[in-house]
Amino acid sequence: MNSRLKFGYHVLAVSTCQLQQQSEYVTSKSNQLSETQRKLDEAEENLRELRAQEADRENMGVISRQFHDQVTHVRSLEKENRSLSQELKHYKELYQNIEILREQKSALQSELSRMDQLRERLGELEVENALLKKEKVQ
Repeated sequence: MNSRLKFGYHVLAVSTCQLQQQSEYVTSKSNQLSETQRKLDEAEENLRELRAQEADRENMGVISRQFHDQVTHVRSLEKENRSLSQELKHYKELYQNIEILREQKSALQSELSRMDQLRERLGELEVENALLKKEKVQ
């Protein structure tokens, strides 16, 4: 039973660490996505200004490629963000299961403590019973 508790603690520690790492990773990627979106908005604004100024086609081609690259990058980040969100959901569910295991462990520890007390009392009663039988025989 003790090894199961140790294993439960180990699983809990590993899962909690993984959950924290995934949460930090998702936060980092979310910040990157916000920054990329900001850059994308800036690129769109620059593109509008260049068109208004009737920039030459070569510059427009460069800007257009950069814009395309930014859009591709944003889409990639959005896809990764969805994947990480699903992973985070999974780890949150694991964390809930870990909390249930903690509660069960606490209940089992209480039960074990009560059983130890009962064993001790049983030993006392057996000694008392043996003494009473011995007195009865005499």
